[in-house]
Amino acid sequence: MTRDVQPPNPYRSPLANLTQGLPRNRPQGSRSGLGIASFVIGIAAWLLEFTTVWLTFSDKMAATPFAGFGILGGLVLSLVGGAMALGGLSQRDRGKAYPVLGLALNALVILVMCGLTVVNSL
Repeated sequence: MTRDVQPPNPYRSPLANLTQGLPRNRPQGSRSGLGIASFVIGIAAWLLEFTTVWLTFSDKMAATPFAGFGILGGLVLSLVGGAMALGGLSQRDRGKAYPVLGLALNALVILVMCGLTVVNSL
């Protein structure tokens, strides 16, 4: 009985051995729910802050008394979204893309609004 031995494939990647033994696909539903919620909250906070600043600096003087509520509401949303992103990052066996994006969006909202506040006070 002879055994057929195949020659090695010259086109095989040298990195192909690194992925042996790893699962090919993550189980269904392996995205982080907290991360997705954080990402959505980050987008909502950006939209709230942008519309508040736009209405305040345009000629719509009727929106000026409500600017503080819009800015504080966006900052509170960003804090909640950042906490949810940190919770999503701490989950095991879950995707990390949405929590990282959510944390970045929410942190950016806080930094930009603090920067605008400092520039406005000068």
